[in-house]
Amino acid sequence: TAGQLAVVTVRFESDNNVVPANGTVRLTLPPSFNLSEASSYTLESPAGSPVGGSSSSVPGGASVSVADIPVPVPVSGEVVVTLRDVRLQRFSGPTGAFGVTTLTPSGTVIDDSPAIPGHLLAAALLLSASVTPPSAPGAPAGEHPAGLRGRLLVELTPSNPIPPDGVIALVLPHGFSVGLNSSAAVSVGSLPADLPPSERLQDPSLDGALVAHVLSPTVVTVTRALASSAAPPGRRVAFFLDAVRNPTFSGGMGTFQVRTLLPGGAPIDQDLSVGITGSVVAGSFGGACPPFCEPPRITPDSPLAGKLTSLSVVFTPSVPIPSDGEIDILLPPGAAAEPASVSVTTDALGNDDRGTLRALDGGFVTFAQGRVVRVRRDGVGRDVAEGLEVSMTVHGVRNPQSSGPSGEYELRTTTAKRELIEQAVGIAGTDITPNALEALTVLRSDYAALEPSDLILSLTPATRIPPFGSVVVDTSGEKDETGAARNLLDDLDSGCAEACDCLDGPACTGCCVRASLPGFAVTVRAGELFIAYNRTVDLPGGEPVTLTLTGLSNPLFEQTAEYTVETRTALGERIDQAAASVQYTFGKLQDVSMEPESDVSGTVGYLNVRFTVTGPLPPNGQVLVELPDTFQAPLSPSARALDTQLVDGTITARLETNTTRSSLRLSRFGTRSVAPGREVGLQLTGVRMQNFSGPTSDVRLTTLTAGGSVINVGSGPGITLKVGRAAVSGSLPWTVTLSDLTAGAVARLDVTIYARGPIPPDGLVLVQLPAGFQFAEPLTFVSFGSEPVGVTLTEGTFVYNLPEAGPYYSSNDTHVIPAPQPVDPAVSRGPSVLTTRLGSGRTIGDETRVDFSLPGVRVPPVVGLTGTFEVSTMVSSFALLDQDKEVPGVVVTPGQLTGVTVTSSSIVSNAEVVVRVNFTVTNSLPPSLLV
Repeated sequence: TAGQLAVVTVRFESDNNVVPANGTVRLTLPPSFNLSEASSYTLESPAGSPVGGSSSSVPGGASVSVADIPVPVPVSGEVVVTLRDVRLQRFSGPTGAFGVTTLTPSGTVIDDSPAIPGHLLAAALLLSASVTPPSAPGAPAGEHPAGLRGRLLVELTPSNPIPPDGVIALVLPHGFSVGLNSSAAVSVGSLPADLPPSERLQDPSLDGALVAHVLSPTVVTVTRALASSAAPPGRRVAFFLDAVRNPTFSGGMGTFQVRTLLPGGAPIDQDLSVGITGSVVAGSFGGACPPFCEPPRITPDSPLAGKLTSLSVVFTPSVPIPSDGEIDILLPPGAAAEPASVSVTTDALGNDDRGTLRALDGGFVTFAQGRVVRVRRDGVGRDVAEGLEVSMTVHGVRNPQSSGPSGEYELRTTTAKRELIEQAVGIAGTDITPNALEALTVLRSDYAALEPSDLILSLTPATRIPPFGSVVVDTSGEKDETGAARNLLDDLDSGCAEACDCLDGPACTGCCVRASLPGFAVTVRAGELFIAYNRTVDLPGGEPVTLTLTGLSNPLFEQTAEYTVETRTALGERIDQAAASVQYTFGKLQDVSMEPESDVSGTVGYLNVRFTVTGPLPPNGQVLVELPDTFQAPLSPSARALDTQLVDGTITARLETNTTRSSLRLSRFGTRSVAPGREVGLQLTGVRMQNFSGPTSDVRLTTLTAGGSVINVGSGPGITLKVGRAAVSGSLPWTVTLSDLTAGAVARLDVTIYARGPIPPDGLVLVQLPAGFQFAEPLTFVSFGSEPVGVTLTEGTFVYNLPEAGPYYSSNDTHVIPAPQPVDPAVSRGPSVLTTRLGSGRTIGDETRVDFSLPGVRVPPVVGLTGTFEVSTMVSSFALLDQDKEVPGVVVTPGQLTGVTVTSSSIVSNAEVVVRVNFTVTNSLPPSLLV
């Protein structure tokens, strides 16, 4: 074997020429042999009889391949010389000739045989050799994806030196291939421990530059350019060979052949059966696009459950698909390919310059069985190159019957012999959506909150309902007073069956909830109505179904509840689905009323409101109190329960955002609900009644959940308020004065009032004057405080009603004219003045003094105390705010007669004379006159 340390035995006959004592036997080995490591020799003559003994060293000759063996005693005949640990030539093939020469002590040749035929040496076995095919980054050790193109790691330990111009030859097993553009590069070790630190930067085993020579797809040689030293034996040699492709199908890989050669091709070392740890595994459609391809995508055209649809299949092979290869698509559980409908079309374009060639050209045949669709190419088209996107559409696939995640797809490519090329598992599926239930309606026989009502469910399944399937109504859209999903079980009558199988239809008894069709059994759950279909035959798709569920009640408060209705398989898998909404109205509060502390307009006090709840008032519920908008709550309102045993806890009050301060929101902080049918009394403090008399509008109450959802609404009648009196005890008096009290004078009437109830910007003030007063001229505007107001004057009527005079008055008597008799208003009535505020001023607040004057008032022509004045304040609708019918009158003083003269016709005593009296009157004289 090449390079081996061997024992070389030379036999020769001395030809009857004696080799004298101290002569020499010269052995000339082939020039590629080396005696520098020879350990010993023996000289025997005849064979088996030592002559001169043996030596532990071999005497060297002119070169490392020549040994001069001393002859201590004369020898002749057969001579045997044995050399131990001779290094044979370090390459295989013919060794060249051996030579034997006998010499005298002086060096004279005795006999010579220079061309003894040599031997044929076999190549040595490499001390170690391994090959690691391309692997995907992060792949487990020993997994080499089919068709993956990458770097091949070659590691070997030579038995013999590799000369600088030597060659490393590599033969790859069937299936592997090397690209014509392959190159080689020195490796410093597959692991850091493979080389000592001094060798990690540069491996001295192979100096120079490596050059790869691709002789065929499976044969490659590596030489060194500019190398200066041989690679020593026993030292690891490693290099990468790139552009190497793994076999394009999975399975075993065969063995590699690794040789070291002389430049002429003679083998030095070799290992012709270098095995590989692991195997070629199927590719994963991810290695042909830098850095990676998009993973395969399989998407149904329709996600509807049970629908016959088409699949879009898009993938990029990282291993070529042979022209006669096959493509398998494994559907998720529940899906199936229908053989009568399945077909495949392709629409991807190739990447040649014309852009018209399909990636999957040629013909193909499609097979379907169960969940598997197989596309078999007919061998006419081209191989599908790696990195070329393939797009195909598979028709005739039925989606799973139930909705939800569809499960995962699998994709495989194989050779015509069913050798696996690539495989992708766990391809993301699609969320299968339920078919929409057709013509779904959800109705109630009554929509008021908490009222008992039937639920009328009408639907048409798009997909059949299998035996022992179900129709499920999700009632979580109904909310309780806390905002959580309402628990239907809480509303059932005690003692009834929660689950009732009414196979005999509505005739069955004892059920909480019954369905109107035979074969349906209703189970009431916390958040759903479970309607089991207990027949043994399908309920076909497209068949209308109407179910009336009795024994239910409506939610507790006003709300829009959405119901999701599903059909399901016997295992509970969703089939069809749809949703419908129901608008529930609020319940009605009963016996709503309000009771004020005082029925006098404008007063401030407490106000009690009472009502009877028809829906429960939650412990954290609210009551919205909407008083008549003429009422006014204080800025910091307060409230309490009249019955704290019924309405426990505390109550807070706050104003709602309205300008009249007539709306309050009361919030409970209690521990228990007020049950339906109980009367609740609440007291509001500091409420001001409307400022004017007469009937008020209604009071409106609303009960709500803590979240503000309406439970009940009710209205109660208003109340009738009496007018306030300005002259009541404690109030500032209203007064009327005249600028001139002389009878018949034209004077100014000054009025002073104090607003006991606020006078609005468009309010009215009416002044009724006593009989006898008149206005000298019409009025249009007067000054009301500091603002002009409009005036409407209504003239009064006056008829003198004086006592009848006697026929004669003695000149010596004093006659007293008696006070006038009371004036009948139907006969004599004073004028009235209505002042109207024009709306531009402010509201005149409580106890605000208001002064205004009415000019041009003619004082009654009758001396003495006038009748009382009447002053009223009103809102624009003439409802009374305040009134004083007894404002004191004034005392009219006599007018002054002018131009009074008295003359007598004679000044003679006892003469009968005529006395002439002349005077000018200020006031007109009545029809009957006393002077």
